[in-house]
Parts: sequence; C-alpha cells; structure tokens
Amino acid sequence: MRESGRSVLTIGQAGENLVKYAISLIDGFHHLGKAGLGAVMGSKNLKAIRIGGSRKSEIDDPNEFRKAVSEFRRRIINDKLTKLYSEMGIMAVWDLWARQGYLSWRMKSVAVGEERVKEFGVEKYLREIKVKSIGCHGCPSPCKAILKARINGREIKSAASLYLGVAYEFGVKCGVENAEKAVLCHDFANRYGIDAFLFSELFDILATLKERGEAEVDVRRSADCVIEMMRKTVYKEGLGKMLAEGIDGLKDRFEFEDYFIKKIEPIFDPRVSSGSESFGLLTNLRGSQEGPISITVLPGKSKESLVRYMKRIGASERLIEETFKNGMNPALYTLAVENWLYTLNGMGLCRRESIARNLDVDLLSKIFFSATGIEADGDELVEAGGQTFTIARKLNCREGYSWKDDLPPRKFFEPLSTWDGEKVWRDYLTGKKYSYEDVKEMLRQYYKFRGWSENGCP
Repeated sequence: MRESGRSVLTIGQAGENLVKYAISLIDGFHHLGKAGLGAVMGSKNLKAIRIGGSRKSEIDDPNEFRKAVSEFRRRIINDKLTKLYSEMGIMAVWDLWARQGYLSWRMKSVAVGEERVKEFGVEKYLREIKVKSIGCHGCPSPCKAILKARINGREIKSAASLYLGVAYEFGVKCGVENAEKAVLCHDFANRYGIDAFLFSELFDILATLKERGEAEVDVRRSADCVIEMMRKTVYKEGLGKMLAEGIDGLKDRFEFEDYFIKKIEPIFDPRVSSGSESFGLLTNLRGSQEGPISITVLPGKSKESLVRYMKRIGASERLIEETFKNGMNPALYTLAVENWLYTLNGMGLCRRESIARNLDVDLLSKIFFSATGIEADGDELVEAGGQTFTIARKLNCREGYSWKDDLPPRKFFEPLSTWDGEKVWRDYLTGKKYSYEDVKEMLRQYYKFRGWSENGCP
C-alpha cells in the first residue's frame, strides 16, 4: 500500500481481534495509539488508512518563515546532543537511567542489574544491533533505527521507534536471554500491532507472581515463552485471553497491588525524579503513557535552571512564583510543561527534548506568525495550548473520568531498590519525603490553577 508520496497507518492482528492495548503503526515504524487505537480501528473493521497529496501548504510570509525555520535548524544542528542522538537515540541515557532506577522490573520494585545492562547496552547496540538511524522526514536528529539480529542462522531486520524501549521491554522486564532475542520479540510485537511496553509489564507481573509462589502459571523469562504468550494474547487463547484484557484481566484472576494509572503502566518513576515526567503520569489525558519530558527527567537541576526553563517555555510569573514557594511543586511545574508541549503538538512540532530544547516562545511565535499571518505572541500561544489541554480533559470527564483517576498508585510510596540504595518520592529541590496526602493536595492545587472544579473536571 505504501507508495512514494503516500503514508500508511495500519493495524495488525491484535487490533483485528480487539486486544485492549492494540496499537497502529505509521509506515511500519512510527507507533501510534497507546491505550488501544488499534482496537478502536479493529472494532470498525478499519484495517488501514492511506493518505497523500500533491499540493504544498500556503505560507503567509515565505521569507520570514524561511528565516525562522533556518534559525531553528541552526540551533538543532549546533546542539551537542544532535550528533549524540543521531548516533545512539535515547540509548545515550541507558546506563544513567539504569543506575538511577528507571529501568526497574519485578513489578517496579528493583532496578535492573549491571550484567543485564551490559548485554542490552550501548556498546553492543552500536556494534551488533543497529543498522542505521531513521526518523521523521527532514529531521536533523533522527532518533529511531533499523535493527538487526541473527537468530538460528537467519537474519531479521525490524524498525524501532526506540531501541531503549526494545531493550527495556524484553531485556529487562521480560528477561529474555540476549539483545538479539529482544529484537526478535520486538519484531513479533510490530507485526502483531501490540503495545510491547504494556504487554511486557503484564508479562513481568505474571512472572513475578510465579517466582513469589503467588500464581501457578506456565510462564518463563525466555524469548520463546514471550513470543508464545504474545501469540496467545493476540488470538485470545488460554492465558492470552486474560492478557488481552490488560491489567483488568490479571486483576480478575490474581491478587496483587495494582500500580497502573488509568489502566496503563507507568514509565517514569517519581521515586527516581519528581518532575513533570513522573507527576505528569497522573494528569496525562491518555493515561500514564509518559509525563511531559523536560529537564527534570533526572534529578540535580538547580532552582535557577528550572526557573530559566519555565520562562523559556512561556510560563507566567505567577505560575513560576507558586511553583517555587516551598521547594518545587511538581504539579504546577508539570502544568507549565503540559501547556508548552500541547502548543508544540498543535503546531505539528516535535516534542522530543532533543528537538524541543532548541525552541523558545519568541522563536515559536515567529514561526507561527510567518506561517499563518495570525499575530500572536508566545504567551498567547502557550495559553492556547493550555486551553486545548482543558478541552481534551472535558472529553475525558464526559466519559466519566474524575480526580479519582489521577490518584497515584500506592507503589510509588514504597522504596525502590536501586544501585545507589533505596529511593522514595521526594521534593525535587529540598528532598522532603512526600506522603500520599501531599500528592493529593498538589493535585488539588493543579486543578485550581487550571480553573477546574475540585473533582478534576473543567
């Protein structure tokens, strides 16, 4: 179906069979629709959508637009991270994330060990797994890749949005034997059109319960078992019928602490860093896919750096003042980043920090004005981004969502075992330990600042 000048959005058997967390793929490697878009398409007997066109967009002021875009590209190309991400993608942070505790397993209780980090790490990735970098059309810092692996004398190739995801999903959480087997598992997930992140978390829950003696299930941490369980899930056979229902399917059969948010597994952990990435898991309109990524993805930034960042992305003086009244309020900081990233989404701009870090509200307004002829300063654009966020929240509330769906899992208030000792959820700047009630109060402050009601709805 794919031709020059055309793009294809398609689902696999997981979507056709209405697996709750089926995804879709764009042109075979851009993943879209975490939380079940593939199943929605499947429910409508819609296998694929192909689009294309021959007309160019009309630019209001081509000369000024060219100047603004050239400045944006110049910043990206001169950014020291551009070459690093072009070569490694997000794998550039693999070792650091492992040490900090983001790469956890056994139901988000312990960080991965050093031996596994090495097997699935950067050195082997660049030497044996990566074929080439790929990315969105015209991107000067492509973060995706074509992967290869030789299994039983046969070479396979598979496109991946993030190899870090492949390594974490199958190497860490599922515990497959080696990096090559992880690529094989990823290739099956792509072909089936199943959310590998969520599937691997469910698989880890089953394996952990079995290892604890709390479940009698035929599950092993091996590639053969992962692939077979994935197949059963897609076709709803045996244990797969339960897995196809997501976290609710497991909860109906086994007793364990549910640490999902809006039925999606948390990716960033607030016990590692209490910034927008982790607090945003609670307020994310699409579940805990990820909080909006910013400079707080890792601990250690100073208050001065955080204030500069908030000013650069168009946060108001009042919001900045409230954010730092007593340490750093992650709820209000997250609000500022959400507004910024929804503004980028609305303009069709990349929100990956390796790209977005080269933008500010002034340059953004120049791009917008020269493209559309609509005069709006950066503050107005960011305010519009916030309004968009509120409209989307209204849609969620119409379907029955409320503040209860934003509450944090109790798991986040238990210690996380990392290479550097146990970690708990603390204030990003002061180190104050947060309680469950502290986080509930921050959610109330978040709703109030957005102008929503106390039940979390506009």
